[in-house]
Amino acid sequence: MGNFKINGVDPDNIMSKGQQVDRIYSKGTLVWEHSTTPQFEEITIGTQTWKVKNLDVDDGGDGIYAYDDDEANVATYGRLYTWDAAIRVADSIDGWHLPSDAEWTTLTDYLGGESVAGGKLKEIGTEHWEAPNAGATNETGFTALPSGNRYINGSFYDIGRYGSWWSSTEYSATSTRRYLRYNSSNVGRNSVSKETGYSVRLIKDYSHTPTITLLGDSSVTISVGDTYTDAGATAHDTRYGDITSDIVTVNIVNTSVAGTYTIT
Repeated sequence: MGNFKINGVDPDNIMSKGQQVDRIYSKGTLVWEHSTTPQFEEITIGTQTWKVKNLDVDDGGDGIYAYDDDEANVATYGRLYTWDAAIRVADSIDGWHLPSDAEWTTLTDYLGGESVAGGKLKEIGTEHWEAPNAGATNETGFTALPSGNRYINGSFYDIGRYGSWWSSTEYSATSTRRYLRYNSSNVGRNSVSKETGYSVRLIKDYSHTPTITLLGDSSVTISVGDTYTDAGATAHDTRYGDITSDIVTVNIVNTSVAGTYTIT
């Protein structure tokens, strides 16, 4: 590494041989570190606010890659992350998070469904996407790029043809992703190994209160000694989707004692 003078230069733009310098050490002691807070533009689509570029932060931990191990690809396409790395880095960025499966669904539903949403998200033209880049209009400003993927065995594939983005929703050893293709306007969704390397697109934090829907009558009259079964309820959250299984019923009705009971 060459010699660097910190004063009088942009602290987030120190370069060496055409590459961004991430850390500077003096006699083994870290004296400067490149900011890991990405300064990307943002775009609002419906009720959601998204970054308009793929995440490119490397926190020095495991599971973060440049496509083909070539740092020249990072400026355009961002980095590829295993699921664990995506969660770790996203959690370190204040005000933003890795979108859940439900939040991706909110996005595609707002855009008219999975069959057409992909075209509205993809960058137009064939500078980055291979022809025909079917259906691409980028009318949302999301500017999705074909950043490719990284196999578990370490090989890279499909830059220019496919782009894949993690969700935070996990199922044991897998998580759901969304993907776009050069020859389709569809948004694909499937469950994949957490060890695969995909892109990350952050969504802005927001307040979210679950919507709870009662399944039975709101008021029920019974006689002492009758059998009563609570009809239950469903719950849906804009970030986490169906959370009905998280409902806990309290203030159970004691049918042997007369009174007015409120179940919450």
